[in-house]
Amino acid sequence: MTNSITKGRIVTQDMGVYDGVHSTVGRRDSSGGTVSGLAIGAVVDVLAAYGNHEDYSQAAIGRAVNAIGSKNRTLVFRPGTWKITSNLTIASNFSIYMPAGAVFDVSAGVTLTVAGSFFNDHATYSSGSGTVTQSGGTSFPGNVDIVDHDASTTGLKLGGTLVTASAAEINKLDGVTANTAEINLLAGAGTAPTNHTDVAIRTYFYNGTADRGSLDVENAMSEDTFESVGPTGSGATNIWTALDNMSSSAKAVIVLVHMDMVQTGLADAEMRAFARPGNVSWGVGIDTEIARIGIPDNGAADDWSLSVQASIPLDQSDRTFDIAWQESNTTSSRTINLYYVGFMD
Repeated sequence: MTNSITKGRIVTQDMGVYDGVHSTVGRRDSSGGTVSGLAIGAVVDVLAAYGNHEDYSQAAIGRAVNAIGSKNRTLVFRPGTWKITSNLTIASNFSIYMPAGAVFDVSAGVTLTVAGSFFNDHATYSSGSGTVTQSGGTSFPGNVDIVDHDASTTGLKLGGTLVTASAAEINKLDGVTANTAEINLLAGAGTAPTNHTDVAIRTYFYNGTADRGSLDVENAMSEDTFESVGPTGSGATNIWTALDNMSSSAKAVIVLVHMDMVQTGLADAEMRAFARPGNVSWGVGIDTEIARIGIPDNGAADDWSLSVQASIPLDQSDRTFDIAWQESNTTSSRTINLYYVGFMD
């Protein structure tokens, strides 16, 4: 007669798993003696070591935390729903690992605080109407590819705030050398106070082959009167097609202001150019002046020229700006031209 012996797979209940406290375990052997050895595992399986392989409760978590105390350990929460029914803080000496399918179900009005590192394999690691707070941060070895980052609703967050820049936009900083203190100077940037516009941080200079075009200011516009200037489709009084090169999010236009005047009379003469964002009520004055040229009375005819670069803020709704000019003691001839240089975004 032949007897067949069938052996099944080993399960965790057959082994002494690591509890984070004791590195060795002992068991009876087949001869009735005792055999000792290292516990199975390098991390603490909360369900196996403290939940009797079935208890997904806050009590099991509490038993693990209390038994391990201040030792540095990684707690692994097996897939399943872990019930959190009262406020609980898992101290910073613990790292938490949540494989896909493991979820903290936090009751209403309850907060689970993870003070140490937190690793989760899936975006859905909590449920319920309570709160899960991570104060210890999350770290990953090697490359991290956040495939769901869409820069609008999902993806990389810093301190709970979604990063709304694309990889291409962030990579514009490639090659910039800065220490931590210099980088931290950016803290708070992007939050403009009342009646202010966020500071532009990117400047684009036009290098196309097409003519940059010029805007003939003194011939197209009346003296001492602001008139609007904008790209095609802006509805401005003066359409300057060179502005069509700007992006739709441009905050300021960069122009070259060229002024030329000839004075044949024996008197001091002056010519000034002014600019302001579109749709504001600032007047002609020193606060809106972008260029000035003057000819003193030296007893003879004079021809003076000036070229200066200026940045002019734009109205954010239609990318327009206003321009004006004025002169004192009429000159025999004059020109004021703007040339497109680029924009700030």
